[in-house]
Amino acid sequence: MTNDQMFPASAMPDRDWWHTLWPDPDRVVRALRIEQGMTVVDLGCGDGYFTAAIARQVGGGRVIGLDLDPVMLEQAQGVCEEMSNCSWLLGDAMTLSRLLAAPADYVLIANTFHGVPDKTSLAREIAAALKPQGRFAIVNW
Repeated sequence: MTNDQMFPASAMPDRDWWHTLWPDPDRVVRALRIEQGMTVVDLGCGDGYFTAAIARQVGGGRVIGLDLDPVMLEQAQGVCEEMSNCSWLLGDAMTLSRLLAAPADYVLIANTFHGVPDKTSLAREIAAALKPQGRFAIVNW
């Protein structure tokens, strides 16, 4: 099932649209206090617009891009192909804690939370996927 089928009327905008909204994704990631060495999940990573910025910010840490749509995940992989600290998961965010091998330091969901049918359940699932002092950030247009 693609993102468009799962979240009607919330099709993935093109890269130009993202650039108009967030012309400097690296600055957004820094403002969110994503730090060197963290393991960060880019939940609903889409085409990797923020995934690449996270990968640059965490340095020796790790970013895990997760998306429900295999086409989006493939695009994200292409954007991050030269970065060695990225890994990828195809799956449903509602099962995040079961998909991760270990709890994360940080979960970012960008421009997706508004379309989630059960926001409370997703927030609980994210909490279950985080380390005890882990952080969760929502970026939305």
